Amino acid sequence: LNKTVIIIENVKASNFKGVKTQALLLCAETPAGKRVIFLPDGTPPGAKIVPNGATSGKKKLASKDFKTYPMVIDGGGKILFKTRALESGTKGFKFPALDAEFRKAKVVI
Repeated sequence: LNKTVIIIENVKASNFKGVKTQALLLCAETPAGKRVIFLPDGTPPGAKIVPNGATSGKKKLASKDFKTYPMVIDGGGKILFKTRALESGTKGFKFPALDAEFRKAKVVI
């Protein structure tokens, strides 16, 4: 597909449907169904994305954290985690707003 996706890599190892995983692929549940969230062309490979005000530390998140604090996409196209917008943690890269098809959608993993 030659597209850029969002992978959450700082998750504690767990079994997901019988498969050991240490990362999550972000998708959105839209009126059209579940869709992978693709980032715009030009997004640098390996760009760090963190909640607003957070540092890109080494803290591992448990799968239950995503049930306790579900991620949503607001009307402006920003992904929110614990009510904080995700933003770029990579110098020189600005995390873009998502396309209109994703706005006000629930993020699923």
